[in-house]
Amino acid sequence: MLVASQVGFSRTLIPSGFSTLANQFETPDSRISSLWPAQSAPDIWLYKFDSGRQVFDINTTEFGSWDYPSMSLAPGEGVVVRNYSSPKMLTLLGTVWQGFNVHLPRQFALIASPVPQSGMVSFNLAFPYGQVFGDKIYRMVNTAGDYQIFTSTGSGWNPAPEPTLRLNEAFWSYRAGWQDGLGAANNWSRVFWSWP
Repeated sequence: MLVASQVGFSRTLIPSGFSTLANQFETPDSRISSLWPAQSAPDIWLYKFDSGRQVFDINTTEFGSWDYPSMSLAPGEGVVVRNYSSPKMLTLLGTVWQGFNVHLPRQFALIASPVPQSGMVSFNLAFPYGQVFGDKIYRMVNTAGDYQIFTSTGSGWNPAPEPTLRLNEAFWSYRAGWQDGLGAANNWSRVFWSWP
């Protein structure tokens, strides 16, 4: 992966209830305790999905500090957030990647664009459609934790239009099978220029 010298930041409102969160900046320390100090995150529960084991790792600030302060939230990773209190503003900052290659594992993965850009997931953000019918994207659509499901047609998403992601938003990818051959979509690769 290529890392640029361009520095950026984003401010994200963490609503009461459920949401998803991604860190889209490279930082020297991508541990949650560095990105989001527990003092500014009371009543927060984070659910990070381990795609290898297909289970959640849960991290809370229930007792004034993170249960697992070393949990990472690096570019490309995502978490589900459960905020049990009032909305909170989170500022993330760091350098912007100029290119990336995110592995898309078989089955479920909670992922995000590693670069700070909103837009349509495939048209703007270059997420692969997939060649296997049954590949899906799950996008959280409200603070109750409901999802809209988009299924790959091989050349688009059903229902149309394809999902549009916000800055710092994570989503679920479900890969129905491993793909072989020319054009296999097992990785999300992109060149992203952040300067003119």
